[in-house]
Parts: sequence; C-alpha cells; structure tokens
Amino acid sequence: MSISGWFHGPAVARKPHAIELIPKSITPVDVDEDFLYSMINQQYIDPLTQSEIQEKFEEESEIQLADFLPVSFLIELMNIYIYIYIYIYYIYSCLLPSIPNVK
Repeated sequence: MSISGWFHGPAVARKPHAIELIPKSITPVDVDEDFLYSMINQQYIDPLTQSEIQEKFEEESEIQLADFLPVSFLIELMNIYIYIYIYIYYIYSCLLPSIPNVK
C-alpha cells in the first residue's frame, strides 16, 4: 500500500493554535468539614443518597443535583458578590477621573 497525492503537497499555512495557560498546581489544604458541609444541601451528605447518585451517574453518565447549594448559602454568596461589585465600582469611579484622556 502507498500514500500519494494530497499527502505529498506543500505545507498549508495555518493560524497558530491558542496558547493554553496551564495553572500552577494547587497544594491541598485542610478544610473544616463543618464549613464545607454548611455549603452543601444536607440531603446530599447522606451516604444512602450519595450511593444512589453514584449509581445513577454510572448508568446514565450524568446527574442533576437540584438545590445542591442551600438557599441561605446562595444568599450569602450574592451578598458577597454585591459587596465586591459595589467596592470595585467605587474604586473605578474614584480612579477614572484621575486618568488622563478618559471620558
């Protein structure tokens, strides 16, 4: 068997591939389990529920975990996000007038 034709033509110019930035590896840290469990709906901490989830994932290759994060935790995250957004907006609005040629 031989290969001929298109395989032996001149190289075609191609766009360079995007450079994928690989993050540095993260060193494991100890996490307070109580804190971690407070971020997860208690029904998913139950070993029986975890077993059922694992079985379903093995059978269907997908799972949907409704209400995985408790509403109280979501509200806390939203409050933190809003606080950060307001802080960044404040810093930005204070700095913007001092930058030349910015309207």
